[in-house]
Amino acid sequence: NSNYSSYLNTNIATEKSIEIVAQANITPSMIETYSYTNFNHDIALSKYENPNKYFSLVNPPLDSVTKLRFSKFHGNILAVASWDGTVRLWKISSQTNNMIFYYSLNVKGCILDLEWTKEGRLILAHSDGTISLLDITSRTAEVIGKHNGPVKSVTECSVGNSNLILSGSYDGSVKIWDARSKTYVYVHNANGKVYGIEFKNGSFAFINSIGELYIYTLSNP
Repeated sequence: NSNYSSYLNTNIATEKSIEIVAQANITPSMIETYSYTNFNHDIALSKYENPNKYFSLVNPPLDSVTKLRFSKFHGNILAVASWDGTVRLWKISSQTNNMIFYYSLNVKGCILDLEWTKEGRLILAHSDGTISLLDITSRTAEVIGKHNGPVKSVTECSVGNSNLILSGSYDGSVKIWDARSKTYVYVHNANGKVYGIEFKNGSFAFINSIGELYIYTLSNP
């Protein structure tokens, strides 16, 4: 994004810093802080003003990280999903400005994706096809629905006061779920495995396993 270009310095790469990065995310409340992970499932936190100075987070997952996301609701919490079947959370310490380990929650199957809702809960995409909603305060997860194959991507797609969740699966379908009634209200044949979905301003997009990209509006799917 060109708005962030002033923070980046392309002349500071070192042998340590050019390791393959698997996932990265920026804090929504302060864009100078970002986190990233490599294929060795290490997780680090750094700042744009001094990217060569970073620290690794304690208690990382035991397997590869599939997704990491800072909360849009409380920007000091980082959520991490992994192939080891855990969701782990860290929060920024107000005393040290460092990330401290919050807790780890074992869930059913591997977690292939996660996304924060506007209320501060986590949508989880499970390898067994389940979609669940995690309350990080009570540390409990409720099942919203299930696909017939692994769920690769999830996101919130609420419009107005609605409480909708969008999911894409290897079963070849995209579904929109009502989180309150725990039923899907819309299903679309994706013409292949769904590798990624996104929602913005009343429209959703997804890409499938044969390289097709589709864009739809909720009013005219």
